[in-house]
Amino acid sequence: MYRAILISTIVAGAISSIVWFTYIYTVYHAVTPPTRKEIIESTSTAEIVSTSTVSSPVNTSAHKENTSTTTSIPKKIFTSSTTSNIKTPVLSTQTETSKPKVPTQTFLYTFNVTEVLEESGSSNLSSSNFFWLNSGARLEISDGIGSTIKGALTNGDPWRRAYAETNPLDTGNGLFPQNLFRLITQSLWENVDQELEFSIQKVNVLNTHDRDAFSGIFLMSRYVHSDTLYYAGIRMDGKAVIKKKYHGVYYTLAEAQLFTSSTPYDRVRFPNLIPTHTWYRMATQTITTSSGGVQIRLSFAYSLSSPLETVLITTDTGVFGPPITAEGHTGVRTDYADVLFDNYKITTLVSSL
Repeated sequence: MYRAILISTIVAGAISSIVWFTYIYTVYHAVTPPTRKEIIESTSTAEIVSTSTVSSPVNTSAHKENTSTTTSIPKKIFTSSTTSNIKTPVLSTQTETSKPKVPTQTFLYTFNVTEVLEESGSSNLSSSNFFWLNSGARLEISDGIGSTIKGALTNGDPWRRAYAETNPLDTGNGLFPQNLFRLITQSLWENVDQELEFSIQKVNVLNTHDRDAFSGIFLMSRYVHSDTLYYAGIRMDGKAVIKKKYHGVYYTLAEAQLFTSSTPYDRVRFPNLIPTHTWYRMATQTITTSSGGVQIRLSFAYSLSSPLETVLITTDTGVFGPPITAEGHTGVRTDYADVLFDNYKITTLVSSL
Protein backbone atom coordinates (compact mmCIF):
# COMPACT_ATOMS: atom_id res chain seq x y z
CA MET A 1 0.00 0.00 0.00
CA TYR A 2 0.99 3.57 -0.55
CA ARG A 3 0.01 6.28 1.82
CA ALA A 4 0.04 9.97 1.09
CA ILE A 5 -1.13 12.79 3.28
CA LEU A 6 -2.65 15.87 1.79
CA ILE A 7 -3.11 18.74 4.17
CA SER A 8 -4.67 22.08 3.33
CA THR A 9 -5.65 24.72 5.83
CA ILE A 10 -8.07 27.57 5.16
CA VAL A 11 -8.28 30.45 7.54
CA ALA A 12 -11.39 32.65 7.37
CA GLY A 13 -11.65 35.76 9.51
CA ALA A 14 -14.82 37.15 11.03
CA ILE A 15 -15.51 40.12 13.29
CA SER A 16 -15.13 38.19 16.54
CA SER A 17 -14.05 34.65 15.59
CA ILE A 18 -11.54 32.65 13.56
CA VAL A 19 -12.52 29.34 12.01
CA TRP A 20 -9.91 26.75 11.19
CA PHE A 21 -10.71 23.97 8.75
CA THR A 22 -8.28 21.10 8.30
CA TYR A 23 -8.79 18.35 5.82
CA ILE A 24 -6.60 15.28 5.95
CA TYR A 25 -6.89 12.79 3.17
CA THR A 26 -5.13 9.41 3.23
CA VAL A 27 -5.11 7.24 0.15
CA TYR A 28 -4.55 3.49 0.22
CA HIS A 29 -4.25 1.37 -2.90
CA ALA A 30 -3.32 -2.19 -3.74
CA VAL A 31 0.06 -3.34 -4.92
CA THR A 32 -1.42 -4.30 -8.28
CA PRO A 33 -1.45 -1.59 -10.98
CA PRO A 34 -4.39 0.82 -10.57
CA THR A 35 -6.97 1.32 -13.26
CA ARG A 36 -6.63 5.09 -13.06
CA LYS A 37 -4.25 7.65 -11.67
CA GLU A 38 -5.33 9.50 -8.52
CA ILE A 39 -3.44 12.78 -8.65
CA ILE A 40 -2.95 14.35 -5.24
CA GLU A 41 -2.85 18.01 -6.27
CA SER A 42 -5.26 20.40 -7.87
CA THR A 43 -3.21 21.31 -10.94
CA SER A 44 -3.87 19.49 -14.20
CA THR A 45 -1.62 16.55 -15.05
CA ALA A 46 -0.23 14.99 -18.19
CA GLU A 47 1.72 11.82 -18.71
CA ILE A 48 5.39 11.98 -19.67
CA VAL A 49 6.47 10.71 -23.05
CA SER A 50 9.00 8.08 -22.06
CA THR A 51 12.39 7.99 -23.76
CA SER A 52 12.74 4.28 -23.03
CA THR A 53 10.81 1.08 -23.58
CA VAL A 54 9.87 -1.72 -21.26
CA SER A 55 12.43 -4.06 -22.83
CA SER A 56 15.15 -1.38 -22.87
CA PRO A 57 14.36 1.05 -20.03
CA VAL A 58 17.78 2.62 -19.60
CA ASN A 59 18.80 6.09 -20.72
CA THR A 60 22.28 5.61 -22.18
CA SER A 61 22.97 9.18 -23.27
CA ALA A 62 26.39 10.59 -22.39
CA HIS A 63 26.74 13.10 -19.56
CA LYS A 64 27.76 16.43 -21.15
CA GLU A 65 29.29 18.98 -18.78
CA ASN A 66 29.42 22.76 -19.23
CA THR A 67 31.04 25.54 -17.25
CA SER A 68 29.51 27.40 -14.32
CA THR A 69 28.04 30.85 -14.89
CA THR A 70 27.12 32.00 -11.37
CA THR A 71 28.03 30.87 -7.89
CA SER A 72 26.80 31.55 -4.39
CA ILE A 73 29.00 30.68 -1.42
CA PRO A 74 27.42 28.57 1.35
CA LYS A 75 27.41 29.81 4.93
CA LYS A 76 29.88 27.17 6.08
CA ILE A 77 32.05 24.34 4.82
CA PHE A 78 31.49 21.00 6.53
CA THR A 79 34.46 18.74 7.18
CA SER A 80 33.95 15.39 8.87
CA SER A 81 35.81 12.11 9.05
CA THR A 82 33.19 10.40 11.23
CA THR A 83 29.95 8.78 10.16
CA SER A 84 26.76 7.84 11.95
CA ASN A 85 23.94 5.55 10.95
CA ILE A 86 21.61 6.86 13.68
CA LYS A 87 18.57 8.66 12.28
CA THR A 88 17.86 11.46 14.76
CA PRO A 89 14.19 12.50 14.81
CA VAL A 90 13.27 15.97 13.62
CA LEU A 91 11.85 17.99 16.50
CA SER A 92 10.15 20.57 14.33
CA THR A 93 9.92 21.68 10.73
CA GLN A 94 12.47 24.40 10.02
CA THR A 95 11.60 27.16 7.59
CA GLU A 96 13.53 30.12 6.28
CA THR A 97 11.64 33.36 6.78
CA SER A 98 13.48 34.93 3.87
CA LYS A 99 11.85 32.53 1.42
CA PRO A 100 9.20 34.35 -0.65
CA LYS A 101 6.49 31.74 -0.42
CA VAL A 102 2.95 31.10 0.74
CA PRO A 103 2.28 27.36 1.10
CA THR A 104 -1.01 26.33 -0.50
CA GLN A 105 -0.77 22.55 -0.72
CA THR A 106 1.54 19.85 0.60
CA PHE A 107 2.25 16.26 -0.43
CA LEU A 108 4.12 14.19 2.18
CA TYR A 109 5.33 10.67 1.47
CA THR A 110 6.61 8.90 4.60
CA PHE A 111 7.54 5.49 3.11
CA ASN A 112 5.38 3.92 5.83
CA VAL A 113 4.62 0.74 3.86
CA THR A 114 6.35 -2.46 2.87
CA GLU A 115 6.49 -2.59 -0.89
CA VAL A 116 8.68 -2.64 -3.98
CA LEU A 117 8.05 -0.25 -6.87
CA GLU A 118 9.40 -1.71 -10.09
CA GLU A 119 10.82 0.41 -12.89
CA SER A 120 8.45 0.84 -15.84
CA GLY A 121 8.80 2.12 -19.38
CA SER A 122 6.26 4.93 -18.92
CA SER A 123 4.31 6.62 -16.14
CA ASN A 124 1.12 4.93 -17.39
CA LEU A 125 2.64 1.55 -16.59
CA SER A 126 3.70 2.43 -13.05
CA SER A 127 1.93 0.51 -10.28
CA SER A 128 2.03 3.63 -8.08
CA ASN A 129 -0.50 6.45 -8.07
CA PHE A 130 2.19 8.80 -6.87
CA PHE A 131 5.51 7.85 -8.47
CA TRP A 132 7.05 6.59 -11.68
CA LEU A 133 10.41 4.83 -11.35
CA ASN A 134 11.95 5.79 -14.68
CA SER A 135 15.31 4.12 -14.05
CA GLY A 136 17.10 2.17 -11.33
CA ALA A 137 15.13 -1.11 -11.46
CA ARG A 138 13.49 -0.94 -8.01
CA LEU A 139 12.47 1.40 -5.20
CA GLU A 140 12.45 -0.78 -2.08
CA ILE A 141 10.32 0.33 0.90
CA SER A 142 10.35 -1.28 4.35
CA ASP A 143 10.51 -0.26 8.03
CA GLY A 144 9.47 3.30 7.16
CA ILE A 145 12.43 3.86 4.84
CA GLY A 146 12.72 3.93 1.05
CA SER A 147 15.90 2.90 -0.71
CA THR A 148 17.56 2.16 -3.99
CA ILE A 149 18.66 -1.41 -4.52
CA LYS A 150 21.38 -2.15 -1.96
CA GLY A 151 24.36 -4.13 -3.17
CA ALA A 152 24.58 -6.26 -6.29
CA LEU A 153 21.70 -8.09 -7.93
CA THR A 154 21.92 -11.83 -8.39
CA ASN A 155 22.94 -13.03 -11.84
CA GLY A 156 19.49 -14.49 -12.40
CA ASP A 157 17.58 -11.31 -11.57
CA PRO A 158 15.54 -10.10 -14.60
CA TRP A 159 16.73 -6.52 -14.09
CA ARG A 160 20.36 -7.62 -14.08
CA ARG A 161 19.84 -9.28 -17.45
CA ALA A 162 17.95 -6.26 -18.83
CA TYR A 163 20.61 -3.74 -17.79
CA ALA A 164 23.42 -6.05 -18.91
CA GLU A 165 21.92 -5.84 -22.39
CA THR A 166 21.10 -2.12 -22.46
CA ASN A 167 23.77 -0.42 -20.31
CA PRO A 168 26.44 -2.82 -19.03
CA LEU A 169 29.13 -0.14 -18.60
CA ASP A 170 27.26 2.11 -16.12
CA THR A 171 25.74 -0.77 -14.15
CA GLY A 172 28.59 -3.27 -13.80
CA ASN A 173 27.12 -5.63 -16.38
CA GLY A 174 23.67 -5.14 -14.85
CA LEU A 175 24.61 -5.85 -11.23
CA PHE A 176 24.06 -2.25 -10.06
CA PRO A 177 21.07 -0.67 -11.86
CA GLN A 178 20.66 1.66 -8.85
CA ASN A 179 23.56 3.63 -10.33
CA LEU A 180 20.96 5.30 -12.57
CA PHE A 181 18.10 5.87 -10.11
CA ARG A 182 15.35 8.30 -11.25
CA LEU A 183 12.12 8.56 -9.20
CA ILE A 184 9.55 10.95 -10.69
CA THR A 185 6.21 12.15 -9.33
CA GLN A 186 3.04 11.39 -11.27
CA SER A 187 1.70 14.86 -10.48
CA LEU A 188 2.70 18.21 -11.98
CA TRP A 189 4.03 21.19 -10.04
CA GLU A 190 4.97 24.74 -11.01
CA ASN A 191 6.26 26.96 -8.18
CA VAL A 192 7.35 24.33 -5.71
CA ASP A 193 9.36 23.61 -2.57
CA GLN A 194 10.79 20.08 -2.14
CA GLU A 195 12.39 18.51 0.92
CA LEU A 196 13.99 15.09 1.36
CA GLU A 197 15.85 13.21 4.08
CA PHE A 198 18.58 10.90 2.76
CA SER A 199 21.59 8.83 3.75
CA ILE A 200 24.23 7.52 1.34
CA GLN A 201 25.18 3.99 2.34
CA LYS A 202 27.75 3.06 -0.28
CA VAL A 203 29.28 4.41 -3.48
CA ASN A 204 29.50 1.98 -6.39
CA VAL A 205 32.89 2.68 -7.93
CA LEU A 206 32.68 1.46 -11.51
CA ASN A 207 35.11 2.17 -14.31
CA THR A 208 32.85 4.38 -16.42
CA HIS A 209 33.39 7.98 -17.48
CA ASP A 210 29.77 8.75 -16.54
CA ARG A 211 30.75 8.31 -12.88
CA ASP A 212 32.82 11.28 -11.76
CA ALA A 213 32.79 14.37 -9.55
CA PHE A 214 29.43 15.45 -11.02
CA SER A 215 27.64 12.29 -9.78
CA GLY A 216 25.60 12.63 -6.57
CA ILE A 217 22.09 13.04 -5.18
CA PHE A 218 19.67 15.65 -6.52
CA LEU A 219 16.08 16.93 -6.42
CA MET A 220 14.52 17.51 -9.83
CA SER A 221 11.94 20.18 -10.71
CA ARG A 222 10.14 21.47 -13.83
CA TYR A 223 10.69 17.99 -15.29
CA VAL A 224 9.12 18.30 -18.75
CA HIS A 225 10.85 15.11 -19.93
CA SER A 226 14.23 13.47 -19.40
CA ASP A 227 16.00 16.05 -21.58
CA THR A 228 14.52 19.26 -20.12
CA LEU A 229 14.46 19.96 -16.37
CA TYR A 230 16.22 21.63 -13.42
CA TYR A 231 17.98 19.76 -10.66
CA ALA A 232 19.93 20.73 -7.56
CA GLY A 233 21.84 18.80 -4.93
CA ILE A 234 25.21 17.53 -3.72
CA ARG A 235 27.95 16.10 -5.92
CA MET A 236 30.41 13.33 -5.02
CA ASP A 237 33.24 15.88 -4.90
CA GLY A 238 31.39 17.69 -2.09
CA LYS A 239 30.08 20.57 -4.18
CA ALA A 240 26.55 21.91 -3.98
CA VAL A 241 25.23 22.52 -7.48
CA ILE A 242 22.21 23.84 -9.38
CA LYS A 243 21.90 22.65 -12.97
CA LYS A 244 19.68 22.99 -15.97
CA LYS A 245 19.28 20.25 -18.54
CA TYR A 246 17.94 21.67 -21.78
CA HIS A 247 17.50 19.61 -24.95
CA GLY A 248 19.73 16.92 -23.46
CA VAL A 249 22.69 19.16 -22.53
CA TYR A 250 23.65 19.92 -18.91
CA TYR A 251 24.46 23.51 -17.87
CA THR A 252 25.81 24.50 -14.45
CA LEU A 253 23.93 27.55 -13.12
CA ALA A 254 25.61 27.73 -9.69
CA GLU A 255 28.02 25.72 -7.55
CA ALA A 256 30.01 26.01 -4.31
CA GLN A 257 32.01 23.67 -2.09
CA LEU A 258 29.96 22.15 0.75
CA PHE A 259 32.03 19.19 2.01
CA THR A 260 35.83 19.09 2.18
CA SER A 261 38.40 16.51 3.16
CA SER A 262 42.11 16.38 3.87
CA THR A 263 42.26 13.93 0.97
CA PRO A 264 41.15 15.61 -2.28
CA TYR A 265 38.52 14.05 -4.50
CA ASP A 266 39.80 11.44 -6.92
CA ARG A 267 37.39 9.36 -9.00
CA VAL A 268 39.39 6.17 -8.30
CA ARG A 269 41.29 6.60 -5.02
CA PHE A 270 38.83 8.84 -3.12
CA PRO A 271 35.59 8.91 -5.12
CA ASN A 272 33.21 10.49 -2.57
CA LEU A 273 33.49 13.42 -0.14
CA ILE A 274 29.94 13.11 1.26
CA PRO A 275 30.07 11.22 4.60
CA THR A 276 28.22 7.92 4.35
CA HIS A 277 25.82 6.33 6.88
CA THR A 278 24.78 9.84 7.96
CA TRP A 279 21.29 11.32 7.60
CA TYR A 280 20.95 14.74 5.95
CA ARG A 281 18.07 16.95 4.88
CA MET A 282 18.01 18.77 1.55
CA ALA A 283 15.48 21.18 0.06
CA THR A 284 15.03 23.04 -3.20
CA GLN A 285 12.74 25.87 -4.21
CA THR A 286 11.84 26.55 -7.84
CA ILE A 287 9.80 29.65 -8.54
CA THR A 288 9.04 31.82 -11.59
CA THR A 289 9.78 35.51 -11.04
CA SER A 290 7.65 38.43 -12.22
CA SER A 291 10.28 39.17 -14.89
CA GLY A 292 9.92 35.70 -16.41
CA GLY A 293 13.07 34.11 -15.02
CA VAL A 294 13.19 31.05 -12.78
CA GLN A 295 14.82 31.30 -9.35
CA ILE A 296 16.22 28.08 -7.87
CA ARG A 297 17.34 27.84 -4.25
CA LEU A 298 19.19 24.92 -2.66
CA SER A 299 19.13 24.49 1.13
CA PHE A 300 20.90 21.89 3.25
CA ALA A 301 20.86 20.63 6.85
CA TYR A 302 23.85 18.73 8.21
CA SER A 303 21.59 16.64 10.46
CA LEU A 304 17.86 15.98 10.73
CA SER A 305 17.61 18.14 13.86
CA SER A 306 19.52 21.08 12.30
CA PRO A 307 17.80 23.94 10.47
CA LEU A 308 17.98 24.17 6.70
CA GLU A 309 20.52 26.71 5.46
CA THR A 310 20.54 28.26 2.00
CA VAL A 311 23.76 27.21 0.28
CA LEU A 312 23.02 28.26 -3.31
CA ILE A 313 20.57 30.55 -5.05
CA THR A 314 20.50 31.54 -8.71
CA THR A 315 18.08 32.79 -11.36
CA ASP A 316 17.82 31.31 -14.83
CA THR A 317 17.31 34.30 -17.12
CA GLY A 318 17.67 32.32 -20.33
CA VAL A 319 21.44 32.15 -20.85
CA PHE A 320 21.34 28.51 -21.96
CA GLY A 321 18.02 28.50 -23.75
CA PRO A 322 14.79 29.96 -22.38
CA PRO A 323 13.88 29.48 -18.70
CA ILE A 324 11.74 26.40 -18.06
CA THR A 325 8.57 28.15 -16.93
CA ALA A 326 6.00 25.43 -17.64
CA GLU A 327 4.81 23.22 -14.81
CA GLY A 328 6.54 19.88 -14.64
CA HIS A 329 7.13 16.83 -12.53
CA THR A 330 9.43 16.71 -9.50
CA GLY A 331 11.59 13.86 -8.35
CA VAL A 332 14.76 12.34 -6.92
CA ARG A 333 17.92 11.41 -8.80
CA THR A 334 20.88 9.45 -7.41
CA ASP A 335 24.06 8.37 -9.22
CA TYR A 336 26.32 5.38 -8.53
CA ALA A 337 25.29 4.90 -4.91
CA ASP A 338 23.09 2.91 -2.54
CA VAL A 339 20.87 5.52 -0.87
CA LEU A 340 18.14 5.56 1.82
CA PHE A 341 15.20 8.02 1.75
CA ASP A 342 12.56 9.31 4.15
CA ASN A 343 9.92 12.06 4.41
CA TYR A 344 9.74 13.36 0.85
CA LYS A 345 7.67 16.55 1.03
CA ILE A 346 6.47 18.75 -1.83
CA THR A 347 4.70 22.07 -1.29
CA THR A 348 3.18 24.36 -3.90
CA LEU A 349 4.14 28.03 -3.65
CA VAL A 350 2.67 31.40 -4.56
CA SER A 351 5.36 33.75 -5.83
CA SER A 352 5.90 37.19 -4.37
CA LEU A 353 9.09 37.83 -6.36
